[in-house]
Amino acid sequence: MNARYLIAALAAVLPLLAGACPQQVPAGLQPTVVGDRLSVNGMRLSILLVEGAEQTPAVLDRVERAWRAEGFDVKRTGAPGWNIVSALSDRCLTTLQLGEKGAAKGYLAVNPLSVARAPAPLAPPGAKLLSVVSSTEDDGRRGTIAALVSRQSVDSLREYYMQRLRADNWDSVRADGTGGKNSGKPVIVSAQRGRERIEVVLRREMETQIVVNQAESL
Repeated sequence: MNARYLIAALAAVLPLLAGACPQQVPAGLQPTVVGDRLSVNGMRLSILLVEGAEQTPAVLDRVERAWRAEGFDVKRTGAPGWNIVSALSDRCLTTLQLGEKGAAKGYLAVNPLSVARAPAPLAPPGAKLLSVVSSTEDDGRRGTIAALVSRQSVDSLREYYMQRLRADNWDSVRADGTGGKNSGKPVIVSAQRGRERIEVVLRREMETQIVVNQAESL
């Protein structure tokens, strides 16, 4: 599992929601699965990359008309570098997000409006949780990425995580990198416990940025 959870468009096709939201990949776009059975901040989803030869405006115009004709609440919005069309029902939200220029390429999202349980990350005292993403691979392996921010120094957090992991019976606990006040370089605390592997990345900016990546290995 990696930082793909940062993708702005959260794409999904969930068979159990047939009829609740637009489900089909729009004509002319080819899908590629990026992630499946994810939970982002408690919301269930999967991710598809979509791309095609047709220009973005034509694809979005066609999709907007089709979704409106199906009776959904449709909106057009934008973000830096992206054009977005979304369709909302009382059960889920579907979003198609494509790059502003050139041939259509972006992400399709079907996000059911129900909450899935997100695992709690290893959060230091006083840290603010920004996001949690969890997934289950096809072979049953589970993974979680949590992003947090803390006012504590990198050195203090390095010691916290090393002590916490040892107390939780993780093996091979180690820290790489110096992370001094002005170094700008990250510190990575890592450990192993059976099939589980964990890496905690600490980087100082205005506050200390924390990314906790925990996953099961093959």
